[in-house]
Amino acid sequence: MRKPVKKGIIYTCLCNCVTEAEIRQAVRMGHDTLDKIQNFNFATVGPCGGSCLQSVIRIIEDEVNQIRFEPS
Repeated sequence: MRKPVKKGIIYTCLCNCVTEAEIRQAVRMGHDTLDKIQNFNFATVGPCGGSCLQSVIRIIEDEVNQIRFEPS
């Protein structure tokens, strides 16, 4: 079910109203691959055919790299 669009919010995935912050949070929760993100918050699987795919992949890779290099 699609979340309602909120005015003033910038969405990475418009079809499913998913923000960059939500993708980053999901990665930190362990959803650290494209498949896991797609199953968790449905980013890239909307009726547009995945026009946000490259943006979502970039966000996942960036967040995974940040986690990898954080001090323990």
